[in-house]
Amino acid sequence: EQHPDDVALIWSMDDDRLDGRSPQDKWQAVQESVRGSFWFYGFRDRVKGAVLTAAQGNVGKGLRLICIKGGPITNLEQQEMNTIANQVERQLEEIKVRTRITLEFVSYATFAREFP
Repeated sequence: EQHPDDVALIWSMDDDRLDGRSPQDKWQAVQESVRGSFWFYGFRDRVKGAVLTAAQGNVGKGLRLICIKGGPITNLEQQEMNTIANQVERQLEEIKVRTRITLEFVSYATFAREFP
């Protein structure tokens, strides 16, 4: 169920409120709208928590985060992954835990091949 604060969000470049704008301006409006949403804050916090938990279980081994390429909202999520990884690494350093986090961006076909 959608949070009441997210009802008026612009989730798509096809949103009628963006008529007459260039594709670049449309994409900018979608990014700003989604990044400011209640949903996006929750997404970011849940992913950060999951990465932190996984990293603590892989001390000294490193952690590989795999992002599957997708559409515009998936791309926006992936743009945030570097920030999330850096925040988790800083949190781990504060508690003297060293885990290197790497990001990989792959197609679904590549993901399915590597993780059948």
